[in-house]
Amino acid sequence: MSKKFAKQGSHYTAVVIYFNTWLDFFCQNHFLRHSYILSVTLHKDYGYNDCAYLIFLRLKMNALNLAIKEALLSAGNSKEVNKAYLEFIKANFIIPIEQSTDEEQPKVLFLQENGHVFLPVFTEISYLNSWALEIAEEIKLLKLSGVDLLKGLGDDVTVCLNIGSEIYKEFNPSEITRMRSIVLKLFKK
Repeated sequence: MSKKFAKQGSHYTAVVIYFNTWLDFFCQNHFLRHSYILSVTLHKDYGYNDCAYLIFLRLKMNALNLAIKEALLSAGNSKEVNKAYLEFIKANFIIPIEQSTDEEQPKVLFLQENGHVFLPVFTEISYLNSWALEIAEEIKLLKLSGVDLLKGLGDDVTVCLNIGSEIYKEFNPSEITRMRSIVLKLFKK
């Protein structure tokens, strides 16, 4: 991949997948949604006319997504979890807001269910676009740093990061409180 297209801080993974039939490929297409197919190789020389290998590139693994993935894989190892919290604090977020919102007093879109409040937050525009497909005309976007997001959150809000993505994560109120304490420690120094 040329440096022109490689984004610093992103994780790129090349994957090879084998499908028995084209139907298998189409059934698995939801998995390839955020990928770019590099090549398709049909293996007619082996008599498998309907078989193919696909090589594709998975994108959108920024530092926060990668840290979350590592924390999840580590089964809650505190070092990996704290790294994910630090990446959250350093990250920039895209938040859907109401279209009719005053720019100085934006009204974010909260989801409420069974007395719980959820805030959809995204690190990549492609994740937001997938989620907001049906309401795209009714929203605007607000961009905030992790620190500013933490400052503006209520006490009982759960942050839903990258809804619909392969690394979806909910940050519950106790995790938000933990990240706020990290911010306070960082700014005291």
